Amino acid sequence: MPKKRADKRKYEDDDGRVIAPMNVHGMPWYLGDRIGTETCQGDGSPVSNSETGQKTCQGDGSPVSNYAEPVKLTRRESLALAFGMFKAMLLVILIGVGGLALFIIFCIHVWFR
Repeated sequence: MPKKRADKRKYEDDDGRVIAPMNVHGMPWYLGDRIGTETCQGDGSPVSNSETGQKTCQGDGSPVSNYAEPVKLTRRESLALAFGMFKAMLLVILIGVGGLALFIIFCIHVWFR
């Protein structure tokens, strides 16, 4: 069982500023855009973010979502997307197989003579 540190180290020159924020999408501690934002006011009036100037509250007091709605694709667009991905994968596979074939030809005709 790992030891828990009861006291955090205090440094004299630490003024509380964040130089390199570790709030990165995909990490378990990711907080989204909630860092540095002020809370919503009681009447639901928008409060601007002190760092970016963006609104952090909607009129009803709920936070503003910074994520767009997912795009709905038609069947034709989905098939075109799948076909494009297939072509890209096929290109990568053909380049790999071609490189392997050239290596085998090189080994047979030059290296092993």
